[in-house]
Amino acid sequence: MSSLVLCHKQKATQPTRLAHIRYKIYTLEELAYLMCDNLYLLDHTLMEESFCAWIERELGLFQLADGLREQIARRVSLEEFILYFLSHTQIYTRSELADIKSVLDELEGQEEVEKQKLKADDLLVHREYENAVLAYQSILAAQRTEGVSAEFYGKVYACLGAAYGRLFLYREAAKAYSAAYQICDDYEMVRAYIYACRQYMSAEEYHLLLAEKDLFKVADKENAAAISAVEESVPEHIDDSVINDWKKTYREIPV
Repeated sequence: MSSLVLCHKQKATQPTRLAHIRYKIYTLEELAYLMCDNLYLLDHTLMEESFCAWIERELGLFQLADGLREQIARRVSLEEFILYFLSHTQIYTRSELADIKSVLDELEGQEEVEKQKLKADDLLVHREYENAVLAYQSILAAQRTEGVSAEFYGKVYACLGAAYGRLFLYREAAKAYSAAYQICDDYEMVRAYIYACRQYMSAEEYHLLLAEKDLFKVADKENAAAISAVEESVPEHIDDSVINDWKKTYREIPV
């Protein structure tokens, strides 16, 4: 935003939430900002009477609520509904609204399965690993979309592997990474696969695995070098405050 914005005075006593977005929303500004920052997470559940009623009841914006109801009655697209709302908040300039429209146009051109992956990726980024696993599995279990490349599904497998890895489920992570690199032929996925295998296999099993391909041996050496570099960067003594911060961060991971 390029200029000063006068905030709407009224604050909700009962907050609302947007689908797939974790935060409680109390003000018009919070609602607008979260919508713009998470355009790829918004779906048609936004276009419901409950949304209009909250804006009317909690924010006292009767005219805006009626306008949104009219948009729903006219069966406008989700993009049009979002732009109508944002344009009537008087928060964004015409130029900013044009940029938002460009993003919405790009999202509109994506397949539904691509949008589902964006939502799953958001869960992964926000450390909701179990929900991310379920979201990626749902994509892979569904019938393949013809308009989406095989590489896309390879990346879904790779993300699934990452989610499993964050949960320390290395056997499952290895299976996912194996499927990923067989589809994408991406060396980084090979390295991830080898790392996951190292975490759950016995020494004998792991030795036999490396003997299968020279590429696996190369990946193992690079992984070992990367691990050594990380270990060398860790100080010999770590303050208790740092350890407590790590514990706090780990405990806050949603389960």
